[in-house]
Amino acid sequence: MDARLHRRLGSYTIWALALSTAALIAVIFFLQFLWFGTEANTQWRNLVSHDWRLPSAVTLSTLVIRAAGAAQTTIAVSLVASVLLESHVRLSRVPEVSIMRFSNPGSWVSGWIMCETVPANPLAGLLGVLLLLVSLALQFSSTILLADFATVPALTYNATTHLNVSYGGALGMLGTEYTQSGSIWSSTPHQFPVFAEHNEPDYVQFSDNIHDTGVSVRALLPVNSQSHRELLSEYNGYLTMVDTRVACVRPNLEDVRLVPTEVPGMAGKPATFAHFEGRVSTNESIPLLATSILKEPAEFRCLANNHEEPSSLGFGQVAFTLCPFDLDMGGLLSPLTFHKIGGLAYLLFNHTNTTLGVKNVSEGWTTSPDGIWSKLRAPTSFAQGPAEVRATLCYDARSFSNTTRLVKATSGKRRIEPQIVVAFAANNGSETSLLDSQFASIDTAPVRSQLGATSHKESTEERGILDLYISPDYNDSQIEVKSLEVYGSSNYFLDRTLSLMTVRPTFRINSILLCNGCISTWAEAPGKNYVIDETLRAIFFDTLQDTGSPAVALQALFTIVSQMAYQRLRPYFYVSNTGRVTIKQDLNIPVHKRGFGIVVAMVLLQCVLVAASVVLFHRRSRCTHLADSWQVMAHVLEDKAGGDTGRGQMRTPKGKGTERVLSERARLAEGWQLSGMVRRRNSDEEEGDVTDKPVVAIRRLEVPKAKKGKA
Repeated sequence: MDARLHRRLGSYTIWALALSTAALIAVIFFLQFLWFGTEANTQWRNLVSHDWRLPSAVTLSTLVIRAAGAAQTTIAVSLVASVLLESHVRLSRVPEVSIMRFSNPGSWVSGWIMCETVPANPLAGLLGVLLLLVSLALQFSSTILLADFATVPALTYNATTHLNVSYGGALGMLGTEYTQSGSIWSSTPHQFPVFAEHNEPDYVQFSDNIHDTGVSVRALLPVNSQSHRELLSEYNGYLTMVDTRVACVRPNLEDVRLVPTEVPGMAGKPATFAHFEGRVSTNESIPLLATSILKEPAEFRCLANNHEEPSSLGFGQVAFTLCPFDLDMGGLLSPLTFHKIGGLAYLLFNHTNTTLGVKNVSEGWTTSPDGIWSKLRAPTSFAQGPAEVRATLCYDARSFSNTTRLVKATSGKRRIEPQIVVAFAANNGSETSLLDSQFASIDTAPVRSQLGATSHKESTEERGILDLYISPDYNDSQIEVKSLEVYGSSNYFLDRTLSLMTVRPTFRINSILLCNGCISTWAEAPGKNYVIDETLRAIFFDTLQDTGSPAVALQALFTIVSQMAYQRLRPYFYVSNTGRVTIKQDLNIPVHKRGFGIVVAMVLLQCVLVAASVVLFHRRSRCTHLADSWQVMAHVLEDKAGGDTGRGQMRTPKGKGTERVLSERARLAEGWQLSGMVRRRNSDEEEGDVTDKPVVAIRRLEVPKAKKGKA
């Protein structure tokens, strides 16, 4: 640095500029570390692992930016003020500008003075204005930086642990009523746990005659904690899987008749129940469908409602009946079982707004196509009331056989497991109870979104589930419970129990009633019948209404039932295996880069403006010494001739303190005096300062050296 410039700036100014610049550079590098750090960096992980650390670090960084920026701005404004004082400045502003070299009066005063000087000295004036504007903008650096923050999955925790994934012969078959009766269909789902999913689009089809969801393998997670499931980023280990593919076709119905069955009722009174009977076949070809049901028409018998008239309790509400065929009929073959074992076939009847509680045999029902449905019309002799029924033939691929395998599931987003919400509507200004279905409804949208049971199927990330990775040939390693190999399955008891609970109970289910009040005394009906829970009914109905597809609605239903069975058995699991669970913790971290870029740009602009101020001071200023604050006092002026009119010859005021000033100047062996010359006005001109470029100059003040012994 030039020696003269060094002397005029002073050591304090130089050190202040150097330290503030170094502080700004250090803060920028620190913020860059925060904004672009990754979890692979241990220091970054330690910093962001606690919610309070990162915002606190940003706040402290912005405090340093504001403090360093304010110091630089104060010095730079002093430099610009020195240049203005030695060039052109309004005479009335001379004291303020002179003092500004050593004490900043504040942004508003300094900014106003700088704006006034722009016409006379554009370079110095604009430089001063820009310095103050950038300094003001830096005061909002904290707000700008925090605008980049968002809560996202950021920190990964890997844990290799032993997970209980199955159970063996020590528990046997558990209770027969618990596992073999099919009573799971009447259970209420209390949770809708996260699962992993693998889809194959090859067989997906939605046409007038066929609705096919395609292969959709869903894996059930053996993770007990809901919070861990919601934070789960990756799972490597054994998972129990089920193929939830469902395909529905328009059936060919033959010899359809409505047959009443009378059974003993309560208090010795007989009860009459109506059943649809007939034969069903299909002409549609579906990939991986077991051929037995295609060879010849199959017999069916399905329970109908017993509404005898439209005024019957429950009439008008949505009513469906799902009737499984005999177990040997077979459904869709699953790649999970290497196309050896299939699911079941079902007839799904829609008998909403019909009265079928007959006491006499009704034959001669006719059919007509209605999209994926076949529409059944009652014969003219049927005088019971409105009777129009629709039916569709559906197949599923659920089969639990060696389905607990070593696989991987991942997700890049945290999720929240959905819950069912009961929504109430006002009834004369008061809330209603759950019993009043006219004014209370179940919001199933979050659950249906997770299940992909919506008209617009979202991505797995949007649905809050994991992506399941299976080998193309489905030959992933199967869990081995060695003591059970004699049963022909490496995981015999879990596979068999899940199958008994959900697909093939020991006692065949005749009808699953998806209706509320369509059969008043269903427990007395002949055969094994179940009325499913209100929550499951709502999910089924809403899915069918939203998608128009019975296949998608049944897939959602089958998935929930499989989950309920698995979650009910999970407390009994004791067969463990090593697995790796990766938890992704949500943190409030910098996600966007715009705010960081703006702050960096402002800091760089600040440094450039400060450097420009130093260069301008070096080239345009000749007299000011920033290290000599007494110089300000020597520049306080009075008007000897005209008072405060601004006219006359200016000089250093004389008074009691002047000798002390001059004595100090003598000690420093140098001093300066400010004088001003203005053009006098004519007698008819107004009083006041002349604003057309008054000349202000600083000249050297010759002060004799003080004699020895004097201050």
